[in-house]
Amino acid sequence: MQMQSDVLGKTIKRAASAETTALGAAVAAGVGAGLWAAAEALGVVKGDGTGDNFVPQRDMEEVEGEYAAWMRAVETVMGMSQT
Repeated sequence: MQMQSDVLGKTIKRAASAETTALGAAVAAGVGAGLWAAAEALGVVKGDGTGDNFVPQRDMEEVEGEYAAWMRAVETVMGMSQT
């Protein structure tokens, strides 16, 4: 998550629960089955906001250089798969 924050230059908020994806799927199924109204379900999914926050910590020039190197590597691999 720290790398995402550095690359995007944005604060990334991680949910307190590691099971957020499963919870979201269960709530969506409950809404679809008519067990809850969508507005009620939003309170369940929102959470309590106690997860970690990741703020950008690296110099953008350094991050951009690494990103460019990564893109060159991806382009190289993509070229190999087309031969």
